[in-house]
Amino acid sequence: MEIIKNFTKSYANQEAYPIEYPDVLKEKYFVIISNIYYLCLKECCIFFKQVHLDNTSPDDFDPMKLGLFSSIYKKKLKDVRKRIMDEFKISHQYNNLTTKLLLRMLPFYYELTSNFRKKTILIKKIVDELLNYLENKNYNNETIHEKIDKIINFMENIYTEVIFFIIF
Repeated sequence: MEIIKNFTKSYANQEAYPIEYPDVLKEKYFVIISNIYYLCLKECCIFFKQVHLDNTSPDDFDPMKLGLFSSIYKKKLKDVRKRIMDEFKISHQYNNLTTKLLLRMLPFYYELTSNFRKKTILIKKIVDELLNYLENKNYNNETIHEKIDKIINFMENIYTEVIFFIIF
């Protein structure tokens, strides 16, 4: 109850409520959310493939089903987030706040013009573009099978450290 009272006071004064973020969330924020976004998208594609594409020929596929990607993604997000937090050995709650809430709030503790906020917005935009890409009913040279296979086969593991790929 004290937390709510203090939060309300901060809000009324237009101040950010002081929250002590675990170091691992601050230090590995982008690796954590990138894993969450990608693995959730991958699980969404695997589920969609199993339910809507396996045993269906490309000619029999109903493109209206592509609109399901966003809702499947939202349903899978909680379990994926839990797996990622476990992989990073992060508690699911700090100071009576869930890590889900902390991950959502952390970018708002940075200035709008900060690189941290800009990177967060960019990553979210990329995920939205990927969902739009999957939900796009206009096929060019790619079938939905090829789109899904690209995402499923992109990465196999959860990475807990930043890995740089150098291409020559």
